Amino acid sequence: MDYITCCLRNLNCSEYKEPILLKSKDEAVFYLVYQEKIVLDVIQSYNFMEDFGRDSARKLAHNFFCYYQTEFSTTNLHHRKVIVNNQYMSAQKLSNALWFIKDNSVTPNFATISSDSQLEPQLIRRSVYYTDAGGGYNLADFNMKELHQAMEWYNLIDGISPKIEVEKVDLANSLVNMSNYLRFDIPSFQRAYYFLDLARKTEFLPGKITSYISILESLFAVKGENTHKVAERTANFIEEDESDRYATFKAIVNIYKVRSDFIHGSEIKHSTQQSLPQTSKELDSIVRRVLTKMYSKHPELNYKNKKDKKNTDTKNFEEVNDWFNQLAFSKK
Repeated sequence: MDYITCCLRNLNCSEYKEPILLKSKDEAVFYLVYQEKIVLDVIQSYNFMEDFGRDSARKLAHNFFCYYQTEFSTTNLHHRKVIVNNQYMSAQKLSNALWFIKDNSVTPNFATISSDSQLEPQLIRRSVYYTDAGGGYNLADFNMKELHQAMEWYNLIDGISPKIEVEKVDLANSLVNMSNYLRFDIPSFQRAYYFLDLARKTEFLPGKITSYISILESLFAVKGENTHKVAERTANFIEEDESDRYATFKAIVNIYKVRSDFIHGSEIKHSTQQSLPQTSKELDSIVRRVLTKMYSKHPELNYKNKKDKKNTDTKNFEEVNDWFNQLAFSKK
């Protein structure tokens, strides 16, 4: 039997009573587990303590972790490394799916695969920490309803993520570098998701704000006059009331100024620095509203730079640009 885990930081579920089965497309992804007896099976599995030590065991015992087990152990070392990498990346998707519910800094700590037979355990740990919109590392509490709602977003995220055949995965350093599998002409939804993941992985607020803006630029198909177009299209897309549209437009224009000062090396005033946490939180909220509406209600706006000739339902950059131009006129 194989035991596959991924320990999580900064996650709590105050309604927790027993392992929570999380599903995607009605299929089990993993259980969310906290202080259950199954921890003993994991830490007492073959060479777990010898290879990973008390610290890893203690973290599993005192934090929520993602877990599933297989009846039979796979002996192929490459496959075992792929499994543990997949578990880690699934936990990353869970954190980003939870972001669609509310801001958080839930972070995969490490992932393991171990066995009740004499197979060496594998562990991956990345020096990456998700932060909340203010750049903090804070415990986030989710109720049962929110966790299951997050899995609907997990399913959507999984649908736009690239898939790689097991045998083609490069594990030279035991870690999967997804940058090796990116193409230049990736769909806009996938590009926006990468920028979201990047934004959440930095505590440096000017960098976080820059990535948030890149999300909006990717989704709204802008090329030239970026500040005005992104501000206008964001406001028109998520706001109905005229006064709300103007407030959002003005907020994006002001945030662009902060981004521009950072990108171009200009001096950032002390007052601007002091307001960065609030600026980042405001933009985080706007981006969440845009992504939520775009992903759930307008899948047809997932464009490529060049139209997919094999799929007539797809749009290219210019068609999405025209879509937002028409939206602007309809709001006047």
